[in-house]
Amino acid sequence: MRDATGTRLLALLWSEMAFVTMPAGTRTDHANAMMDLLDQLDVETVSYDPDGFDDRVKEVRQQLKKQRREA
Repeated sequence: MRDATGTRLLALLWSEMAFVTMPAGTRTDHANAMMDLLDQLDVETVSYDPDGFDDRVKEVRQQLKKQRREA
């Protein structure tokens, strides 16, 4: 989430989800249609290393700082 000008980072969400069956609540695979949708949403230039959250925050802040300087 960015401020109204779009140049300052206010929040960054990093989540991991598991698809589960109900009512057992056991983990299961996504349907093929869901996997196709998720593949379309993937941003290949972004590293999704689970241990890389702090690095990702730093990267986004640097990108926004660069945008502010160029504006």
